[in-house]
Amino acid sequence: TGTPEAFERELKNRQVSTQLREMKIGETISLSAS
Repeated sequence: TGTPEAFERELKNRQVSTQLREMKIGETISLSAS
């Protein structure tokens, strides 16, 4: 860490994992709702 590039890459990785988690939660909700 320390370089702007590494920080930016880390930020993108976190955004992706957050989106994946939200998608899984959304799928679980829609599955249990049906």
